[in-house]
Amino acid sequence: MKRDRWHNTQKAVLVLSLWLFCSLFGCQTARQESSPVGIEQAQGQELALPAEKKDIRLCLDLFHAYFESDIRSFLDQISARVQGCNVAYESLPREEPERSAALTRLRTEIMSGKGPDIFVCSCPFGSADRVFPYPKQAAKNRLFLCLDDYISEAEEMDWNYLFSPVMEAGRTEEGQQLLPLTYEFSLRMLDASASVPDVERPMTWMQMVNSQTPSVQSAARRGLLGDVFGELGDYSRDIPAFTEEEFLARAMEYMELEDNGEGEQVHWYDGWLTNGESPLNLSEGGQSFFMLPTYNVSGGITANITAFAAISRNTEYPAECFQVLDYLLSQNAQQNDNIYALLGGWPVHRKVGSEEVPWRSRTMSKANFEEFSTVREQINAVKFYTPLDKAIWDISALWHSSEQTPEALEEIVHTQYTKMEMMLAES
Repeated sequence: MKRDRWHNTQKAVLVLSLWLFCSLFGCQTARQESSPVGIEQAQGQELALPAEKKDIRLCLDLFHAYFESDIRSFLDQISARVQGCNVAYESLPREEPERSAALTRLRTEIMSGKGPDIFVCSCPFGSADRVFPYPKQAAKNRLFLCLDDYISEAEEMDWNYLFSPVMEAGRTEEGQQLLPLTYEFSLRMLDASASVPDVERPMTWMQMVNSQTPSVQSAARRGLLGDVFGELGDYSRDIPAFTEEEFLARAMEYMELEDNGEGEQVHWYDGWLTNGESPLNLSEGGQSFFMLPTYNVSGGITANITAFAAISRNTEYPAECFQVLDYLLSQNAQQNDNIYALLGGWPVHRKVGSEEVPWRSRTMSKANFEEFSTVREQINAVKFYTPLDKAIWDISALWHSSEQTPEALEEIVHTQYTKMEMMLAES
């Protein structure tokens, strides 16, 4: 019995010795490696696991066709800002029938409370097959997030430098839902070194019509008939913003005008002012221009928004989405990012195009930029291009293929006005 006790004592001593040896030497590295977890657990803290990235959908529907390389700068810039998120962009097809199918799918998603988180959309003249053919109606129907609180805390965009008459067009009774990115207006450029027309600007549409100065009549005739009215739709009542009688009177005046071809008609293309074929040289050393817009019935200029951005009201990540828009409306983006060459129109930043803030490598001379700014300040109506513009523009083609009598024009105007009423009722 004593021998058994002695053996048991020996075993206990041996086990205790082995335990002490392992504790001091054999297990020391493992304990050191795992000690951070042990400390967190001892303090009642949970081990932090890598957070799952948020998925943000970006819908791009731009004016120009493009490859991913054309928007690579934009994608890289927003990825750097929206960290912790996967920003997946979707480009809508340009060709039929793929485009119609994509638009149907997208609109179905949106109406069911899903769809993309961010929209960057061009709305060029004459195009009806857009995600939002009537952007103001979409805003009125509360499809987009109100951005006022985010704008007040923006880190990159400077709201005071964004052209306020254009930006205001994206505001509803609830607040700023649409952020215009680019715009354009009808503009004729005359060589300032030649004889400049002796006219006072601004003027009314009727003053242009009655002018005996050929260049003034040319500027009126080359403008868009729809711009003569300012806003085309009364979206509070879903009816045209003018009567059929007013429509007929302006159409008759427009058809009787003559275009003598004097000067350059501006086409807003690739982020710059062009003559339809190549960019105009507006910099120092180039021509100085006298700029003559098409004026509307109230004596100002009608500007048309050619691209806008918005955030879905249903997004789960509003703050992250706004970071994308914050960059997009920054001076840096409007001055340098190639996406602005794909949108159509002129950036909304007041100084872009000046010698101080060139559009990429292009600038206007001091004289040309002052002239441009003077004319731009005469904008008193701003609208989004919608299918209504195309319905009005088609009057010219219908008139030239008709007998060109007052009766024929009256019938054409009646048909197109009825079409506009139907469009607004269904918008």
